[in-house]
Amino acid sequence: MLYTLKGIVLRVVEYSESSLIVTAYTDLFGLQSYIVRGARKKNSKTKPSYFQPLSLVEMVVFKSGGEKLNAIQEIKINKVFTTIPFDIKKQAVVFFINELLVKTIKEEEPNSGLFSFLFSSIQLLDVFSGNCSNFHLVFTLQFSRFLGFYPQGVSTGQNYFDLVNGSFISNSPEHFYFLNPQYTLLLYQIIETSLSRCDTISISSETRAEFIDKLVAYYSLHIPAFKDLRSVEVLKAVFS
Repeated sequence: MLYTLKGIVLRVVEYSESSLIVTAYTDLFGLQSYIVRGARKKNSKTKPSYFQPLSLVEMVVFKSGGEKLNAIQEIKINKVFTTIPFDIKKQAVVFFINELLVKTIKEEEPNSGLFSFLFSSIQLLDVFSGNCSNFHLVFTLQFSRFLGFYPQGVSTGQNYFDLVNGSFISNSPEHFYFLNPQYTLLLYQIIETSLSRCDTISISSETRAEFIDKLVAYYSLHIPAFKDLRSVEVLKAVFS
């Protein structure tokens, strides 16, 4: 059966002499992998831009209940990026978000709220005209809401954040996985800041680099087998 759907490209690998396997997060079916036959042929109408990280595409796909790998019949760009391909800072953010999604999204089932959040966030990054150096911080925290460990018990009267329990507390816990008052205050700021206003957060490049490490550690504590992200070092280099 044929379906028309929207997708966010996450991974592309070569398959056979002329085809590709595309993994995308879709609005109708969640995480899916499809084969694009003949995509690597010289006369193929399929453009390389369709398969860049986080490309927002529209696809006509064939889906059969008896096959794990279905085929893309047609594919086109849903939203054309106007700044991301030409902005090294935005490219670094895309690299990070893409790796984060690949390592966290595993469900082959639809989640309209998550898809809408991802789709709109990527569009916003492309049109964002301010300083995007904090975009990944706000995104990473907001994304945790869909993964089930968004910070709980937000209260300005608490000076520490317990990374293990995902909650704000008055005193430092007995274990080592927590944010000190400085980083807890920054966490408050990020919680209160929308993606569209991420440039209003004023922090040094050193603090930014240290805080993304804290967020990655937070993910590691709550997602089994979650490993370090290579893209973090790229972010640190670009935003230093």
